[in-house]
Amino acid sequence: MRHRRGFTLIEAAIALAVGLLLVGGILTLVRGQIRSVRRQSLAADLQQSLRIAVDEITRRARSAGRGGLEVTAIALEDNVPPGRRVGGRSAGAVAPESDILILRGVFDDPIYEIATSEVESPSSGRVHVRAVTSGGASQSLTALADRAADEVGGALLLAGPAASVGCVVVELTGHEIVAESAPGVPEQLALSYRATGSELAAGYAALCEPLLPIGTATRLGMLEEYRYYVRHDPEAAAELFRPRLARARFRPGSETPHPGSPAGGVDLVDHALDLQIALGADLDRDGAVEEAAVPDEWLWNDPGDAAGDPEWSKISPQWVRFTLLLRAARAEPGYLSPALDRIENRLFHETTSPTGDPEVRRFQRGRVEATVRRRG
Repeated sequence: MRHRRGFTLIEAAIALAVGLLLVGGILTLVRGQIRSVRRQSLAADLQQSLRIAVDEITRRARSAGRGGLEVTAIALEDNVPPGRRVGGRSAGAVAPESDILILRGVFDDPIYEIATSEVESPSSGRVHVRAVTSGGASQSLTALADRAADEVGGALLLAGPAASVGCVVVELTGHEIVAESAPGVPEQLALSYRATGSELAAGYAALCEPLLPIGTATRLGMLEEYRYYVRHDPEAAAELFRPRLARARFRPGSETPHPGSPAGGVDLVDHALDLQIALGADLDRDGAVEEAAVPDEWLWNDPGDAAGDPEWSKISPQWVRFTLLLRAARAEPGYLSPALDRIENRLFHETTSPTGDPEVRRFQRGRVEATVRRRG
């Protein structure tokens, strides 16, 4: 009898079926691993974006009010309506119902001791700064001279020796190097100001409470204002809805963007969905800021809070609590993130999205809350 070579049709079919099952199992395993790696990568990117945003806001919130500003050092626009834009009509719209955090202070520049003041009229005058203070300490005036040359029209914050004494904010109109210790090294600097007579000066004057007589000011600094908000332009591009956390710089107390700030601000992180703010102050002077108390010492943490609450009139918030909601860069098929209920005083009624995007719950979402005490 001859020996048969090869496989029968049944044997080949069985071998093919087993092979296909093995390949299918391997592909399923690989696909699951790829999905897991992708999800971990998206989660890592999300956490990194949250860290960047928290570090940025925390750093400036801690310095809010530095230089002597108190009552208006921290402010916010709560749950903004649709159509609100930061920086004019050409700027991106703010995500509806999100908050705009406003921080003011002398953030990065030194605080200088004033030598003398010349009040030339009720609306104008000059303040002099010397490189050697009355106590014999040195203060470099080079940076101040450079800043004054670039900041004509900017806000000059004049304050007393202590924050409780008060302050005044005037419009810087020019500067003069009165004396030099060496070529290009100012020994004495005179800064000219305008207290009234312009739209900017009027806005600056409203920032201080209590108001300090200019002639009694003992220190000065260049006041800055930054606004943090969620910007989105769903009509500006055909790309996937991509909101961003942005920062814009303004002339303090005005709707005039700072000349050195790009139109619409600077993007900090992509894929931001919401920014919610609550402000805290020790209303009962017991040394603590309590939420479950009477009175509730947090504002904008409850849907019942109102802008005209008399207990918060002229109160200087000492604490900022901000909550940031971000989403991952890409959607995940079959994934559904948990629905949101409430963040601070914003109520969510989402079946799919808090922003109107029907696919946003297909993205991983990250949420971080940080509480910062200002030291300004």
